[in-house]
Amino acid sequence: MNISVVLEQFVVAGYHEPLYRKDEIMIKPTPKKFISPESQFVNGCETAGFSVGSFWQWAYSDLQQNNIRGILAEFIVAKALNIPLSVRDTWDDYDLITPDGIKIEIKSGAYLQSWEQNELSKIVFTGLCGQAWDAENGRRGGEAQFRADIYIFAVQTAKCQLLACPLVPHFLISSSPTSDSGYMRTTR
Repeated sequence: MNISVVLEQFVVAGYHEPLYRKDEIMIKPTPKKFISPESQFVNGCETAGFSVGSFWQWAYSDLQQNNIRGILAEFIVAKALNIPLSVRDTWDDYDLITPDGIKIEIKSGAYLQSWEQNELSKIVFTGLCGQAWDAENGRRGGEAQFRADIYIFAVQTAKCQLLACPLVPHFLISSSPTSDSGYMRTTR
């Protein structure tokens, strides 16, 4: 059995549109849209026997993982600020945008991790400045600078695993405007 042929046959139901036209210069992604956790993966014309929700459950149940915790912090901030959500774009220069156009970047940290530790983690926020995404050329470029209007720092404050319930995230959240307002230094 050729595993690459088998894997190429698995697609999410409803995503059969062509990804690009031959006369376009760049390969464009399909439009982003929410999909239901009940959506079934398919193999040809038959369901594959597992859903998008089962994938999400497998991949994202550990809310203490660094990358998942960051996405969770973005979600919590969006809900707290009543920001309408669309499908998350990992390539944007910022994490959220308010209806008024204020760009928000969220950074998260935690004392406890999803792996065994000898001591609590030291919380450090980095990567505040970055290069802009150039969609025309498909890469980042230009001078590294602040890309958001406000930076929110979310710290998961639990220092004991017994208190680190994943559905009660215990975030301490603070914010700071960018250097344009004179509050943040431009150190990288």
